[in-house]
Amino acid sequence: MEKHQKKYIAFLALGIICLVGNVVFELDKLVEPKVNVHAQSPVPCVTNGTFTATGTSAVVDNRRNGCYQLRLAYQSTGFSALSIQVEWAPDNNGGFPPTSGWSAFSGAQVSDGTNPTTNTSAGIIGIHATGAWLRVNLVSKTGTGVLTYSFWGANSTSNIAGAFGPAGSTGATGAAGATGATGAAGITGATGATGATGPTGATGATGPTGATGATGPTGANGTNGTNGTNGTNGTNGATGATGVTGATGSTGPTGSAGFGQLCGTPSVGAVTGSIVLASQNTTMSFSSIPATSNNLMMVVYGRSALAAATDFPIFTFNGDTAANYIQQHLTVQSTTVTGQLQSGSTGIAVTFPGANITTAFPGAAIVTVPQYAGTSLQKILTIQNPYGQSGVPSLTLGITEGQWLSSAAISTMGVTLGANNFVVGSSAQLYCF
Repeated sequence: MEKHQKKYIAFLALGIICLVGNVVFELDKLVEPKVNVHAQSPVPCVTNGTFTATGTSAVVDNRRNGCYQLRLAYQSTGFSALSIQVEWAPDNNGGFPPTSGWSAFSGAQVSDGTNPTTNTSAGIIGIHATGAWLRVNLVSKTGTGVLTYSFWGANSTSNIAGAFGPAGSTGATGAAGATGATGAAGITGATGATGATGPTGATGATGPTGATGATGPTGANGTNGTNGTNGTNGTNGATGATGVTGATGSTGPTGSAGFGQLCGTPSVGAVTGSIVLASQNTTMSFSSIPATSNNLMMVVYGRSALAAATDFPIFTFNGDTAANYIQQHLTVQSTTVTGQLQSGSTGIAVTFPGANITTAFPGAAIVTVPQYAGTSLQKILTIQNPYGQSGVPSLTLGITEGQWLSSAAISTMGVTLGANNFVVGSSAQLYCF
C-alpha cells in the first residue's frame, strides 16, 4: 500500500509539472511581442563632434567602405556667421590621412542643400559622390559659439534610409534594467554676461616710486648776457646748389631789319640766306622769303663745270619759267661796248666762265630788286655781272636791266644752269634790306 502511494504521488507531481509547463508555454505565446526584425545594416562611415573654432573633423578612411551616400547634419549656437563644408581627398599616400589635396564636393555631387552651407542655426548637406578620405571642415566663423555635428555615409541606399525595418507591435513592458552609467558631461555652455562691478576694495599699499618722467619743455630764455669778443671768422661754407632757372621772359618786339640781313630758306644746306656748294649742283635758290623788307639782293659767285668758254646761269622768281621776262644786256670788254635786248624770255640770263677758261677765273652776278614784296607794280631789277675770260684783257663786265611781268610779291628766287652744274665752292647769298 505504501508502495502504491509513492507511485501515485510521483505521477501526480509529474502531471502538475506538465500542466504548469503548458500554462507557461501558452502564457509565453500570449506576451511574446510580434516584432518583424530585419537584418541590421550598420552605417560604415561615421564621425561626429563639436567645433568652437575653425578646423577640421577626424578623417574618415573610405578606401574600403566605398561610402557614396553622405550626410552632414549640424546645430549651431552663438556664431553670427559661419561656413561649413564636406571635403574629400584622393588616396595619394596609400595609408595615412593626407595633409594636402583636400577639396569640397561641388556641382552635381551635392544632392541636398549647398556645399558649403552658411546657416547659423542648423543645416543639412547631402552628397552623392565618394572619395578615398572624407572629413568635415568649419572653414570660417564669426563670434563665439558651439557647432555640434554628425557626419555619416553609406554604401547603399538602404544604409542611408535607415538601419532597421518597420517596427512590430509593442510588446509587454519588461522589467526595468539596471541604471546605466552616468553619461559624459555635456559641452560647456557659452560664457555668461559679465556681472556688475563689485564695490571698490580698500586702497592697497603705496607702490614703489615710478621711473623719472620725460624732461619737460625748455623754460623761457633768460636775459642776454654781455656780448663776448668776436671770434675769428670761420672758413667759408661750401657753395649752395644752383637755384632753379627762372621762367623765360616774354619775347621783345622784333627790331627793324638792318641792311644786308640774310633771309630765305636755302635749297642746299641749312644756313638761312646762304649757300656754299660742297658738291656740284645745277641750282641755288631760296624760298620762304619774308615780305618784311623793301629791297632784295642776291649775290652769286663761282663758275660752270661745262666744257666751254662760257655758260649762262638764268634767274627766275616764284618758280616762273614761262616767257614772262624782258632783259637789256650791255657788255664792256676793253673799249668795246655791245648791247642786246631780249623779250619773251623764260628768265634773266648772265654770263659765267666755263671749264675751258683758266681755273682761277670766277664769275659773279649781283642782282638787286627794289620793292620785291609789293603787289601793285611789276618787278624790275639790275644785275652787275663781271666774269673772267681768256686773252688780254681777261675781265669782261656785263650790265643787265631786267623786268618780270608780274606784280606778285617775290617769295622764291633762284639761279640755275639747267643741265649743267656749278662747281664746288660756288656760292649764293640773299639779303633783305
